[in-house]
Amino acid sequence: MPKGIRDLDDANFGTLNSTKNKFLVTYNSGQDEFNIISADSILSRSVDDADLPDDFVNRLNAEIDPNKITLSTLDGGSF
Repeated sequence: MPKGIRDLDDANFGTLNSTKNKFLVTYNSGQDEFNIISADSILSRSVDDADLPDDFVNRLNAEIDPNKITLSTLDGGSF
């Protein structure tokens, strides 16, 4: 009997170390197994069609006040 999710026969997490902190567990139905994936990867794939869902855009517009964003620490680097 498995003691944790990584002990399941259909869990393919590879080596778990600090480089995979904050990764998410997903189920891959094509391979019939659980994998871990970074949140960045999930967000990138969500816009593969170059169109964000309207609900997501509306939520951002409601929660982010552009007047409260400060760029005083913006560093453009050197040229």
